Amino acid sequence: MCVVTTASGCGSYNAELTWEIEESTVSEEADIDSTKTPEEADMICVYVGGAVSDSGVYLLPQGSRLYEAIEAAGGMTEGADPYYLNQAKVLEDAEQIIVLTTQEVQERKQQIQHEEEEAGLVNINTADVAQLMQLNGIGQSRAEAIVAYREQCGRFTQIEDIQMVTGIKAGLYEKIKDKITVG
Repeated sequence: MCVVTTASGCGSYNAELTWEIEESTVSEEADIDSTKTPEEADMICVYVGGAVSDSGVYLLPQGSRLYEAIEAAGGMTEGADPYYLNQAKVLEDAEQIIVLTTQEVQERKQQIQHEEEEAGLVNINTADVAQLMQLNGIGQSRAEAIVAYREQCGRFTQIEDIQMVTGIKAGLYEKIKDKITVG
């Protein structure tokens, strides 16, 4: 139930109105869930679009993987980037999946790199030794250690991971954490 009250002044009825609307929404969601058949309760609904043969909404069994949703949409079109998305990811209900082309992926990477440069951030996953040396406290040997670590162990998944590099302790990390990114 939603009660709308109009009043002049400072709007002291806003909290009551918000509560009534939220209560109504939760009640309606419960009604929707209770009308699902047993078969529908075991299904998820996902949207697959972008560089696929047949964009649309698909019903899949719970626990389905991203690659199964792409297959349901007729597979990727020519030019789609199969590596941009984690195709082994378990899907959730109401998820939206957009498959990008290789050109779109490159454009996004360039846009992110440009935004990082404008913000003055150094991407520790892509920076060379010279770029890393722009960070306060990172000299030639530490920059080389970062690059060597990255080549041996793979990409950093979060900025805190840089502390796993020999010679980079918590104190240095605190100095550079606002200047680095993993993009």
